[in-house]
Amino acid sequence: MRRELTGHRRELAETNSSFRMVVKKIDDIAELPDHLAASMVTQRRALFKLGADMFKGSKTHREAAAALAAPVNGGQRARSPARPSNEGAMERQDAEWVLKSNVRCLGGPIMTCRR
Repeated sequence: MRRELTGHRRELAETNSSFRMVVKKIDDIAELPDHLAASMVTQRRALFKLGADMFKGSKTHREAAAALAAPVNGGQRARSPARPSNEGAMERQDAEWVLKSNVRCLGGPIMTCRR
């Protein structure tokens, strides 16, 4: 009788252990959709913010381009600066162009456009 009881106890212990392992795996699997849902919410917010920032930036650039193309001085277009006559003047004009081509990227600090 004792042998039978000991055998049943061992069997019960093994069954209990395997049952706990299965429950833990099911709990781990159940956590995955929660983590995925949370990351999707975060990514969705980031995409909406990115879209809004890009719209704002493109609107600003469109307005700047329209202002440059607008007629000035009685219907004539704004002219580009005259060609420099020497190397120093050319470098100065290039430096002024670089300073004017600064843009704000996604609400961050001012950055220079690189082409």
